[in-house]
Amino acid sequence: MTKVTPAVLKTSIYAAIIVIAAIIGGLFLVEYQLTQQLLANNKSLLQTTVNKTFKALVDNKIAQYPNNRAYIEENWRTLSRPFLFRSARKIIYPHQFKGSKSSVLSDKWRYYETFTTDGLNGEERVRVQALAQLKQALVTEDAKTIKQAITSYFEHVENYQLSPLSEVISGLTFLQINTNHQWNPALIEQLILTDNGILVPITNYIFLKNKDFSYADLKKAVNQINSILEQANLATQWFNQNVDLMTLKWPETLANPLMTKTVVNEQWLYAPLPNHSELLIPFNTEDITKQVSKTLTKQGLLNSDDSIALMPLDWPASIDSIEYKIDKPLWVKTDSDHKFYLVIKLALLSIAMAALIFVVKIMFKRYEKKHDYLNAKEQFIHLVSHEFKTPLAALRIMSETLAKRAEKQLDLKDYPERIITEIDHLWLMVDNLLSVNRLKSDNDQLNCSPINLYQTLNRVTETFARQSNRNIQLSNNLDPTLRLHADPLLIELVLNNLISNAVKYCDETEILISVEFDSKFFSIIFTDNGIGIAKADWQKVFNQFERLPQKKSIKGTGIGLYLCKLIMDKHQAKMKIAESNSNGTRWLLSFNADNIEV
Repeated sequence: MTKVTPAVLKTSIYAAIIVIAAIIGGLFLVEYQLTQQLLANNKSLLQTTVNKTFKALVDNKIAQYPNNRAYIEENWRTLSRPFLFRSARKIIYPHQFKGSKSSVLSDKWRYYETFTTDGLNGEERVRVQALAQLKQALVTEDAKTIKQAITSYFEHVENYQLSPLSEVISGLTFLQINTNHQWNPALIEQLILTDNGILVPITNYIFLKNKDFSYADLKKAVNQINSILEQANLATQWFNQNVDLMTLKWPETLANPLMTKTVVNEQWLYAPLPNHSELLIPFNTEDITKQVSKTLTKQGLLNSDDSIALMPLDWPASIDSIEYKIDKPLWVKTDSDHKFYLVIKLALLSIAMAALIFVVKIMFKRYEKKHDYLNAKEQFIHLVSHEFKTPLAALRIMSETLAKRAEKQLDLKDYPERIITEIDHLWLMVDNLLSVNRLKSDNDQLNCSPINLYQTLNRVTETFARQSNRNIQLSNNLDPTLRLHADPLLIELVLNNLISNAVKYCDETEILISVEFDSKFFSIIFTDNGIGIAKADWQKVFNQFERLPQKKSIKGTGIGLYLCKLIMDKHQAKMKIAESNSNGTRWLLSFNADNIEV
């Protein structure tokens, strides 16, 4: 069975986290797309409803108007609204003025107004004479004579039909001939407005048979009819509205029939009807838009803060092409909320995944640190074992040799000094190990007292100088009166390790050590001329069991500088590398001001 390495396991976990994040993120995006699609469907549905409501209101408006020729021809006297009905491309309603645009009155007005018959012949002469007799009878105020004259006039009207203009002038002359007594309003209404099937009312000629009229004739007739109706207290609205419609200018687009319901000139609605008929009615886009909005608001489909507006169009525009733009703040808020929640979800997912990756990273880092620690510890034990075995073996050999030479009374050479050196080396290693164990214990207490650093440094350096076969030069620039309030044994251990490293890691024949005090920062500056430390490794050298790779084998356990850092931390002081290169390393030991006495 293949063993899974931590690196492979870590990569697999990271890959799984990324896949899970991608799946969840994909679900969030799918959810967002579904909500957006739902919002789009709501928009489309409301848009369709608005358009259908608009078309329904248009159909309702059209239904309020006549839709066939027979109805209009039978009921035109009750119609007064402005609309146009055309059948077979012929305008049926409103009645058109087909006379001339001349501003000259017809001579017939003069004949009837003056009751002269010169220039007249036939039945027209008889009609004027009948009116003249009636006028004379009214002067006499003889009821019998008046009755006979009226009867004679109406018998002629009933039996002989003159030209439409003559009939209008004749009827108006009759209605205005009674200057002393007003005719009965019922008679006036019948002669002007009401079609009783016997006498043709004046309005029939005005609206239906006006092609022989001049515009001046029409205008004069309309003025006289209004005057007569007002004197008789009869309504003039229907008559005047139909007169106005006679001369109303209709859109030019009606020259040809259209195929569909169409808004013309933004003011008229055109509707094709069965039997080749067409209807044109007033149309106000603003009013119809308000009706649509009101209807949908009443149905609960629009809110009070919603609005609709007609989309820009080229006129004339088919009803089917007209669409509305809906402004619904709720849609904007909903869309904004959807995007906001998507961003929040993705952000939370990112944070959760980052946190998970961070936790996994921390776990693996701890695992790796523990694994490295165990490896380092194993290497340390192996190294320490080797470091102990080597001097012990040397001590054994040198002791045996020394004993044999002493037995034979031979020269002892330098064996005693070498034995002492190896013992001192072992002593430093044991001292370091015991000190590390003691300092890592929470129960350890410092035994502080004033230390003369100047004397301590000289003594420690002399000890190393006696043990080493190399020349050690110390430049002790400390003030002899300087006192450091600290644990003497631990501070001496720091100096021992720094000097030991200065000796071990120096390729020069002469070992140079310089020590001085920076009163500004309360720091002891220790400088050697060793091989130097790469900047990337400045922090590593203080790790437990850390030994940097070297070109040549150098004795050591990798615990000395770690111990120095522990001692400084215990004194609430700091230790770091200030500078290091191939010419040596400058160490900085910074204490609190309370620990220094000058």
